[in-house]
Amino acid sequence: MVALAALGVSGAMAALVAGAWVTRRRRQLDQRPLGRQLLHPDASSSHFAQAICHIADRPARRALPEVDTAPTTVLVGEDSDGRSVLLDLAGAGVTTIEGDEAADLMGAMVTSLACADWAAGTNVTVVGADLAWVTSFDHPGFVHVDQLDEALEGWMRSGAERRRVGGDLDVDAVPEVLVVTDSPSAAQRARLLEALAPGMGLVLPAWKGSERSPEVGERVSATVAEAHLKRGDTRFVPFLIGEPARRALVDLNRVVTGDDTTHAPWWSTDEPPDGIPTIHNRPTITAREEDEMPELLTGTEHPVLLVLGTVELLGTRGESPSKAAKQCAEYCAWILQHPGRTAPAMGQALLVAEGTRRSNMSRLRTWLGASSEGEPYLPDAYTGRIALDARVTSDWEHLQARIAAGVNLTPSQGLVEALELVRGEPFADAAPGQWHWADTWRSDMVSTIRDIALVLAERSVQAGDAETARWALKRGLVAASDDELLISALVSVEASVGNRTEVDRWAVVLTRRVRETGIDLLPETVIALQRAIEGRARTRRV
Repeated sequence: MVALAALGVSGAMAALVAGAWVTRRRRQLDQRPLGRQLLHPDASSSHFAQAICHIADRPARRALPEVDTAPTTVLVGEDSDGRSVLLDLAGAGVTTIEGDEAADLMGAMVTSLACADWAAGTNVTVVGADLAWVTSFDHPGFVHVDQLDEALEGWMRSGAERRRVGGDLDVDAVPEVLVVTDSPSAAQRARLLEALAPGMGLVLPAWKGSERSPEVGERVSATVAEAHLKRGDTRFVPFLIGEPARRALVDLNRVVTGDDTTHAPWWSTDEPPDGIPTIHNRPTITAREEDEMPELLTGTEHPVLLVLGTVELLGTRGESPSKAAKQCAEYCAWILQHPGRTAPAMGQALLVAEGTRRSNMSRLRTWLGASSEGEPYLPDAYTGRIALDARVTSDWEHLQARIAAGVNLTPSQGLVEALELVRGEPFADAAPGQWHWADTWRSDMVSTIRDIALVLAERSVQAGDAETARWALKRGLVAASDDELLISALVSVEASVGNRTEVDRWAVVLTRRVRETGIDLLPETVIALQRAIEGRARTRRV
């Protein structure tokens, strides 16, 4: 099973990889075109990602290095106490790797450089076919070449320049790492070592045969069970990226780094009719007490699971569990999304032991209780298939019902009612790494809510109703707080009513986002900012 490969990516490494996926996925969401759906990984890769997130969520195994970690530092494994074992490649100068798992350990080192925030400014050149897959990270500082000679001249030039400036080397000079998977010739190796200078790290296979490795730098030996750093005599369990994990990483990186999207199921391909009905009344924001059903759902007589904000299970007929209530709510959500699945499938998806699953299912069954006719809301699965009573629903299902025709064809009043169900970000009180099976679901929920907000705002602007447009956009931002299209639209709305204070505030949010993510604003966002702040779009060409 591919998830077993995640065992070589445990502890802090899992946290790094999971964090990089989350960051890149959020960037995709923030610039996703209207009416389009992000691509999702296939089932095998998705299961691998769930395993990674599950491992990363273990508090005792998530300790990452401090923010002042050297930019060429890599995670190579963890010791018997679960503490990260680090290696600064530039600090070591030359690192040689030996053992049956040398290639897989190199893969883990390069993965660490690709995912760690502290390594974001490091240039990494990878040589050899064994690590060609690292290009899937789409990292601006990464270069892959097949042959060492393709990288050797650049390495020599960089070393010569660094030695020339000597002590005047700029502290902001970009560090460099060269990872070579195949054994260089003696002449190539001599040139590589000759070029070494401060800020440069070289990773090579160990010297073979009768050749003796120079007594400089670091030597690492690695097997599946144990690795050894010769300097300091440190023994640890290595992080290894084997073939199944590589395949999953390539697929997941393709999904979270690309710009490809597909037609969204919440968006109709039909042409909208003339004169889509507008709202009956301007929406108002009302406070809701804890454990109080949203107003639009107060007529529901049966249990409702709320996921569009904090997770709450309301309208139950039984006693709330004294422990594991959040887990029971998660089980309820999984069953709603996967009716008729088996117990083994449930355990595998939630990554829980069978005993834990049975205990929590019993608690959930008691909590839901039975209808007034005596029918349990969670019947015993005598057929082997698990399902809830059809009368158990979620706020997400109620939102979907209001946009069944497609967001772009739904009357505006339906869009208002859909947005009124949104209380916050989906699964707002779930810790990072929890609800890992629902990542695709959450992505689609955020995307749908954002598209509803944009469509309603655009219609409201066309109708001269800036107040409703503002309400829609801010409600969308509750679920998609960094979305570029929502913020850009809000800047335009505030500019249209002369609210310069709000224009400036949201413009700062956008420009700060550019600095933090390193991603350019969309051209249409730049034009919207120019019109809002300068009164017109700048001339592009003459």
